Amino acid sequence: MAIGAFGGALLGVMARLWMRFISEDPEFTWNGTLFIIGGFATFGWSFRTGGGFVAMLGLYAAVVWATRFTLAPMADGWCSLRRV
Repeated sequence: MAIGAFGGALLGVMARLWMRFISEDPEFTWNGTLFIIGGFATFGWSFRTGGGFVAMLGLYAAVVWATRFTLAPMADGWCSLRRV
């Protein structure tokens, strides 16, 4: 279990370093960094255990639910940005 979480966290650290490397203005928050590392750790853990897979599905459902009300209305044209 710990091997999967450690591997996922290591992948998250590498992903964050890559984001810093390719960014022109690298200003990242600690909350965002910890969220990315934690998400990758959960992802790595999900490959090692059945409980991790359920946790990953829960995290995925939470992200989809949260973005449904923030990003999707504008992306799908449900909400107009201009006043009529």
